Amino acid sequence: MRQRLIGRLLLCLVLTGCANAAPNGGGETAGVPVTAYQIRAQDLPETLLLPGRVVAAEEAQVSATLPGKVGQVYVHTGDSVQKGQLLATLETGQGEEQLQQARQALQAMEAQYRQMTALPSDPADKDRIAGLEREIKRQTDQLSRYATGKSLPDPAALLTSLRQLTELQTQLARLQSEQAISGGLAALRAPLLQSMQGQIAQARQAVQLAEAQVRAGRLTSPLDGVVLAANAAPGSPAAPGLPLYSVGNLPQVEFEIYVDPNQQARLAPGQAAAVSVGREAAVEARLLEVSPALQPQTHSFTARTDLPNPDKRFKPGMIGEATVTLDPHKNVLVLPKAAILHDEKGAFVLRIKDGTAESARVTTGYDNGHLAEIKSGLAAGDLVVLEGADRVQAGAALNVTKTEGEPVS
Repeated sequence: MRQRLIGRLLLCLVLTGCANAAPNGGGETAGVPVTAYQIRAQDLPETLLLPGRVVAAEEAQVSATLPGKVGQVYVHTGDSVQKGQLLATLETGQGEEQLQQARQALQAMEAQYRQMTALPSDPADKDRIAGLEREIKRQTDQLSRYATGKSLPDPAALLTSLRQLTELQTQLARLQSEQAISGGLAALRAPLLQSMQGQIAQARQAVQLAEAQVRAGRLTSPLDGVVLAANAAPGSPAAPGLPLYSVGNLPQVEFEIYVDPNQQARLAPGQAAAVSVGREAAVEARLLEVSPALQPQTHSFTARTDLPNPDKRFKPGMIGEATVTLDPHKNVLVLPKAAILHDEKGAFVLRIKDGTAESARVTTGYDNGHLAEIKSGLAAGDLVVLEGADRVQAGAALNVTKTEGEPVS
């Protein structure tokens, strides 16, 4: 019985030795099977995925400037329009007839003012009056000399002098009367002209108000483009600040990105962005601007990228997302995060050297969740254990069954 038991034990030992023997029969122990990764340099862009929507690069809202209601509607959503084209009319309580009446009243006042200012300010000739006074004095002095003289002039000549003196005195009286009347008119004309100026100013203001009301009754397109939205319907109310139309330029669109307040400081104009809208292929673009103000409606900041749209496939309002490159991290050493181990001293990897595993401390940088930047501890071309590290200790023999190393994105 004892011999049979000993025989069975010997058989077990033999079978165990056969199981542990090397396949080549040389008696060597096979290494632990692992998958290796070869270190190499590649770009590891640091990106941020953000939602957004397509917007027209040039878009304008058309609203009423005075309260009223919509009259006629001439365009609808999707219609192409040109700058200055009539979109709709409004009933504001003021029309062309009232405007013409205001203009006619102004023209009448201005004509009266011109007539008043055209009247001579002094119709009497002051020089003529002075000349008549001198001539009358000369004639009077001459007659006085005749009266005191010893001989009288010829009666005919004396009669002529008297007649001339009478005519001169009549002319002088008439001119003096005209001068007095003119002075009275001048005194009255100054306040009259001032009053007329005030009335003309009021009439001009009335014309300007009527013109503004007539303009307010015509809603026109501010640019060449397409009607993106139309809220005007005949009879509907119109009020200042209430958009009735939105007009945009479709060939020129941009992508508006919604930015979380915690991420706004990381964005800057010029950063690369890949914009994806619907099923369209991603479009390479760059940030044009980053808004410094928080939008109260969305509680987020906004950023914009250019978005080429020559065939008008992108329409304002379409939803998408943008992958913004914050830092390209160009030509850096990378390693899958699965190959990086940690202990109380920090990060390390199992480097493969001469078929055995050795521990190597590493310093890591940015990681995208799959790949990590290796700042120190490894060199390009090094092999590290990628899969099977949990079964390996430093100094253990390894059996590399597969080597990876192609850039992984």
